[in-house]
Amino acid sequence: ASVDGAGTGASHFVRLYDVLPGLGRGDPSGLSDAAIADWGEMTARLARALRGFLHPKAQRTMLWDIQHASRTRAMLADIGDPDRRAAVSAVLDRFDAVVAPLWSTLRAQVVHTDFTIDNALVDDDGRITGIVDFGDMSYSAMAIDIASVVDSLANGRDPDDLFRISRLVLDGYQRVTPLEPVELEIMGELIATRSAVT
Repeated sequence: ASVDGAGTGASHFVRLYDVLPGLGRGDPSGLSDAAIADWGEMTARLARALRGFLHPKAQRTMLWDIQHASRTRAMLADIGDPDRRAAVSAVLDRFDAVVAPLWSTLRAQVVHTDFTIDNALVDDDGRITGIVDFGDMSYSAMAIDIASVVDSLANGRDPDDLFRISRLVLDGYQRVTPLEPVELEIMGELIATRSAVT
């Protein structure tokens, strides 16, 4: 819109945005089991909303997109802690051995690739009211958004919570879209790879 707010005859360009309801940068450690399952459901709803969307620029290399996880090997030397470096290297080895050979069999479409607690607006109960930051979207396996959500929601929690959170997210997702056997088979690898890349 072009406006002359001061009555001087000068034109100024302004951009107006709708304000989405919700709070940003929620704390995943306080989410209830029901809210975690709702995150899984919203992940599936997001994938359904993006189904059929194509853009020539969606075919790109984004390091958040774990199909390109092997490219992060070049950064291993930047991990100062040798135990952490070894763990990340082992996960990347597993990705190359287990996931990469199956990648072409996974359902694919344009996906968010960075669907995390930082890229969602939530209500007081931690349920999603809006999704933001679509700048990392790319054409990839649908299942990688599940891995992003689990990695994000498990962050800062007791390691024993990882399996419970994963199960809740998967249950919520499958309320909307059932996962295929190959997706379920490698889901743990995808979650580990997302965590290693992060």
